Amino acid sequence: MLECLILGDSIAVGVAKYTPQCEIHAQGGINSWQMARQVNAWPMDKAVRHTIISIGTNDYAKLNTKEYVNQIRFRIRGPVTWILPSQEIKPQQRELVEIVAKFWGDTIITVKPAQLAKDRIHLTGTGYKEIAEEFLNERK
Repeated sequence: MLECLILGDSIAVGVAKYTPQCEIHAQGGINSWQMARQVNAWPMDKAVRHTIISIGTNDYAKLNTKEYVNQIRFRIRGPVTWILPSQEIKPQQRELVEIVAKFWGDTIITVKPAQLAKDRIHLTGTGYKEIAEEFLNERK
């Protein structure tokens, strides 16, 4: 069984810098459709003690975010923590990720305004570190 997994977009990449003990499947600019295609290729028996996912930030209005986020979640065996997309920049995608997370009974991490960089999407270095620490502490 894999101890921990970090999955998603550039926000996941930033969190991964502070969680080197986790396996990382994250890429800047990736959207939920692209990530679902990657995850759907995994064997179904990939068990993970805990996964943190950041996805939806690079989704656009015509992309079926809810469907692809649900496909990603379906393939993960074990508890999941979601980092929600920015409320300011991606409110629709944030809501859809939150719906999927609640359906599965997953944990949600909401990024605080003080943790956001000037672009209001990505986090500051301190923000990434705080999110990583929150994730690691909840796994204990």
